[in-house]
Amino acid sequence: MAKNNTADVSNVKGVLGGYGFSAPIDTELDLSTDPYADLSGAFENMGFISEDGIEEEVDADTKEIVDMNGDVIFVAKSSEKETLTLTLVSITDASLREWHGHSNVDATAEGYIEVKHSNVLHDQRKYIFELLLKDGRKWRKYVPNGQVTEVGSIVHGAADIAGREITISCMPDEDGIRVYDFIEKAESGETGSTTAGA
Repeated sequence: MAKNNTADVSNVKGVLGGYGFSAPIDTELDLSTDPYADLSGAFENMGFISEDGIEEEVDADTKEIVDMNGDVIFVAKSSEKETLTLTLVSITDASLREWHGHSNVDATAEGYIEVKHSNVLHDQRKYIFELLLKDGRKWRKYVPNGQVTEVGSIVHGAADIAGREITISCMPDEDGIRVYDFIEKAESGETGSTTAGA
């Protein structure tokens, strides 16, 4: 039996040069043979994510069933949802699309990006986050069917950076999986085992 090892305790950082990407929902991506395969040009770099990082939350609706004595005899789960919350702080056409919806951002003009504020439903997309553990091991987080469902406020001012918090709702793919985590094993093979699904 393996013993506890402080080497297994780690913070998580983003890969230098880009760590948050999104692509159209129909983008082909086969990670079955190589979970760290290079991403195609369809994946847009969403830019810097704030120091708060990426908050992953699983929220389940449950109901406790009690018997006539008041003892809990069963816990029923009616639903479960998973979200990723992060703040995008780069001002690029890719980040603006995540804030305002892809149909509301037009970067085809020379010299400027046009952004329209309207009540549109955000596109369903694929999301990839490229992360690293403290010892340099790779952690790729893959959302095969995500959709921005909440967008936070923005402050325009000299004392703050211009960024918006977004919440990505992770919906199941055809196999019922909301999120895949691929975590590189440590060289010893005793820690950091690769996992798929969350």
